[in-house]
Amino acid sequence: MKPSLVGGIGVAALAYAANAWFNHTAMGLAVKAYEGAYVLGFFFPFGVVVPALFLGWIATAGLAPARWLGAALGSRDVAATAAALAAGALLAATPLAPLFREPGGAWTVHRLFALLLIASTAEVLVFLGALGNAVQLAAGSAARWRSGIATLVASSLAFGFFHLTYPAPWNTVTTCLGLSVVWAGVSLVFLWSRSLVAAIAFNNVMAVIGFVQNGIELPGTAATGWLEATLALVAFTLVFAKAHWRSRRPIRNAAS
Repeated sequence: MKPSLVGGIGVAALAYAANAWFNHTAMGLAVKAYEGAYVLGFFFPFGVVVPALFLGWIATAGLAPARWLGAALGSRDVAATAAALAAGALLAATPLAPLFREPGGAWTVHRLFALLLIASTAEVLVFLGALGNAVQLAAGSAARWRSGIATLVASSLAFGFFHLTYPAPWNTVTTCLGLSVVWAGVSLVFLWSRSLVAAIAFNNVMAVIGFVQNGIELPGTAATGWLEATLALVAFTLVFAKAHWRSRRPIRNAAS
């Protein structure tokens, strides 16, 4: 098995183990009860920093360029994110319409969108940034459509069954299979755009739909959600950046 695939599976396995600890052990639940502990103890280290380190290693090893990995932000990400949000809005129009008709409904959707961003970011970085890229690299580029299918299937199933590590109502096999289907759409956004940011945006819209349809609320303010998401993006960029710069040096030296 290729080292990159072992690493990608390892990143996902760490996320599984850490999330299960927070949601299914007495000590984890006690820690999670403290405000901000779950975000700081799970989403940032296991959902942002570990995937960034792994992607940095891939780039440094010369296995794939940063732009292909989706880790280098650029104008392409802006266009892809706009397209992903537009597609998500079309899918959300019908299920969210009743909420928008209520007083303050638009603000409720905005607050939920902001609060879910940190989770959506971590999910995409783990199951597409780390695992998805690793599977595609292992599958090879000789038949790109086959490697794309392998990535979509592996990432979708890993994401769907990741919800067994959450509490009810998410931890049922039926829910996991349904979420695997939803994640297939997120995977397609990434495979089409090679933009992790676009995949995060689309994933977040799908998450908002799921929470609204299940009548699930989240504590916190929109400002808190946007701050967490901004810090996550900054943390990912800083952790990945050094490896990204190093990965370009051997190419220049080899050319000279």
